[in-house]
Amino acid sequence: MLLASNSLSIAGLAFLALAMVGAVMLIADFIYSPTLTIVSGVIAVAAFAWFWGILPVATRTETERK
Repeated sequence: MLLASNSLSIAGLAFLALAMVGAVMLIADFIYSPTLTIVSGVIAVAAFAWFWGILPVATRTETERK
């Protein structure tokens, strides 16, 4: 049960990040040029991948990995 809830919460965070990137790109589309819209989307994806994906895995301690 714990593994299922963990997987579902990770999937929920992924969908939340996708929605937030879409919102950033939608707002950037009204304000900036299409090139800057794509750049802002790429930056948002990189930020979410770093803070919600790579950084938590990298900072786990050895005891948490077992």
